[in-house]
Amino acid sequence: MPTLSRRIALGVPLIAGLLTATPLFADGLRVPPVNDPVVAKECASCHMLYPAGLLPARSWTALMASLKDHFGDNAELDADTAKRITDYLVANSADTLPGRRGRDRHSWLGDWWHGERHHDEGRHGERVRWRDDDARDSGRTPAAPATPTVVPTRITELGWFKRKHEKRDRIAPATLKKKGAKFAGDCKACHQDAERGIFEDED
Repeated sequence: MPTLSRRIALGVPLIAGLLTATPLFADGLRVPPVNDPVVAKECASCHMLYPAGLLPARSWTALMASLKDHFGDNAELDADTAKRITDYLVANSADTLPGRRGRDRHSWLGDWWHGERHHDEGRHGERVRWRDDDARDSGRTPAAPATPTVVPTRITELGWFKRKHEKRDRIAPATLKKKGAKFAGDCKACHQDAERGIFEDED
């Protein structure tokens, strides 16, 4: 039977692995950082290195298929490099991350990620179904994940981003200027460890 010290030694790497692989929300969002040198080099040459887990696979596929007009710039790559990057982003996308609270791996994506809007009573005459968190907090029955039909190409379009940043004017022009952010998706201006997949939350 393993000694106490042996059990601790075996358990620490396992716990560390779970923490780096599982998206956490209590104190913010944490997703695995990019660990492919080619992806890191190419994707960080013009903007911050966004972790693949911030977008679903369908989004990365769409983005990589339209590099000729990448938000107004031509970011075309040779076929081999483009395929390598696409394969990596899809393989490490939000769809592949472990499920939250023991649910299947898609459960925490659902509406909380692709932010589909459903007309209902609420703010501005409609309500965004944010998955189970808002539903639980307001006493409603948690919404089941809907079939992914939206293909967001900007992280700032996602429901979770809007939910966390629209309050307290976190992405208001004055706030972005004060933080030195070039645009709303310039995560490093507020989250210094963003490229490591760590997005601390203030509340």
